[in-house]
Amino acid sequence: MTDRILEVEGLTFGYGREPVLSDVSFTACRGEFMGILGPNGAGKSTLVHLCCRLLQPDLGRISLSGRALDEWPRRALAREVALVPQDTGVTFPFTVEETVLMGRAPYLG
Repeated sequence: MTDRILEVEGLTFGYGREPVLSDVSFTACRGEFMGILGPNGAGKSTLVHLCCRLLQPDLGRISLSGRALDEWPRRALAREVALVPQDTGVTFPFTVEETVLMGRAPYLG
């Protein structure tokens, strides 16, 4: 078993013709804490969205536990990766408890 949990290699992404990330590479290992720092518009959220497979990179590779992110079935990936966005518009009538319980969906049959 490898200590490398998340590997990002040569990641490049843009919205249309607007480049956001160019040739980003890093490795996160088991037990490490990492931070992403930068000014507004630097691509921090885009990087996180790419690592959660909410966006697809233009170039490069993202691996989770040694397996390419695009090879993970959605349900299996949801058991390993979760994202709580900073800002979200709640447009549905669920309680906090019901919203938290939605995180159990990948484990249900």
